[in-house]
Amino acid sequence: MAKQDVRNEKVNPNARSTASNPPPQPQYKYSTPIEDAKLVTSVVDRALDIPITITSRELLAVAPEVRRNIKDLITTKRTPTNNNPSAMIHLEHQNEDHVDVFMAALPVREDGLITARHTEELCTIDVIVNGDITVEGVCDDGSQIVGIRKDIWEKLCLPVRSDHIMVIESAHETKERTIGLLQDLKITIGGYDFYVQAQVVENAPYELLLGLLLLTYTASTIQHFANGGLHLTLNDPNTGAVITVPSRPRNRKPVADDKSHTVGF
Repeated sequence: MAKQDVRNEKVNPNARSTASNPPPQPQYKYSTPIEDAKLVTSVVDRALDIPITITSRELLAVAPEVRRNIKDLITTKRTPTNNNPSAMIHLEHQNEDHVDVFMAALPVREDGLITARHTEELCTIDVIVNGDITVEGVCDDGSQIVGIRKDIWEKLCLPVRSDHIMVIESAHETKERTIGLLQDLKITIGGYDFYVQAQVVENAPYELLLGLLLLTYTASTIQHFANGGLHLTLNDPNTGAVITVPSRPRNRKPVADDKSHTVGF
């Protein structure tokens, strides 16, 4: 076998292997004498712990979690106590459904003194409207009108006087225009007919509000009882009959697509 003769092979001394040589390293770096890499972590940690001035608007704008936490903190929740259960009252707010508000527990009296309750529910009586529909009539001698809710009026299919509207004002000073007047609307209580002027209210927390217009028209008297109930005595101005009807607790009925707010009459 012939041997390869490499003695006469010429090697270029300037040839370089790019695969074996590492990339060139920078020969200089720029720094200042005051720099200290050991202080970086310490400074960052201290900066995160330093109080800064920020407005509530800025904080809520950049921090969704903060908004959620604040909402949870200010939402009223039921917190029962060991000795005195919290009392619950129903309030109706504008653009909201019924809201349950739980009062803070008060100390239980041990001296036997009888005191009033925090709140009493409004009483109702059954009323037949126009001989057709039975509704729940809320007795409220603090109201100046007889009011009927819009959906009840629509079921009656009665014409309304749109040229006889009122601007009614609630206890918390919000105002609302009625749809119109149902003139001489027949309502039947205890088998006797009464004729009232009823305003149709679009947003109302009642089906029928029996206010001062009915109570003065019938020279009514209301007898309240310690259990929260009442007896309503009415004088029929047309027949002279005197009738007394008992009340029952109010039954809050949900209304579909109801965006009502409390009118408070």
